[in-house]
Amino acid sequence: MLKSPTNLTKGSLRLVECICDYCGEKFKIPNRNRVNSYKIIEKDACKNCRSKKRKESSLKKYGTNIPSQSSEVREKSSLTKGGSGICIEKYKDEILELYNSDSNISVSYIAEKLNISRSVLRTYMIKLNLDVTGNWKEKVKRTTKEKYGVEHFLQCEEGQVKLKKSMKDK
Repeated sequence: MLKSPTNLTKGSLRLVECICDYCGEKFKIPNRNRVNSYKIIEKDACKNCRSKKRKESSLKKYGTNIPSQSSEVREKSSLTKGGSGICIEKYKDEILELYNSDSNISVSYIAEKLNISRSVLRTYMIKLNLDVTGNWKEKVKRTTKEKYGVEHFLQCEEGQVKLKKSMKDK
């Protein structure tokens, strides 16, 4: 059953009959989809003409036929704060301040502190030539020294016994 779009709510899934503004073909579409498609250009497009409407919308919004050709879109997508559209370079000073405050600081800690995606932050820190490993080798040595009194596990008696046992098992 088809309804007039004026009698329906914006979120209605009822089918409405439309006429394509590009080729004149009649087609049916849920009212919700029709309303959402009107955000940039208020035209109806059938399945065959959707690409034309997409290009027209992109041209109006970004100035190019394809959004990824826009320098603005490329900058946003390369280093955005967890997909929120905020460029991570705006956080450069805060990242460097946190990084320089403690040599053993982790990427996870900085990401949590600034509410930034870990993967985006890690990529940006590598771009800035910052150490993203968090000095894990030194941390392992420190922990081993605390537990066993030596820098490497195999230097202690317990480590040598375990090594000999595992070699015998093979």
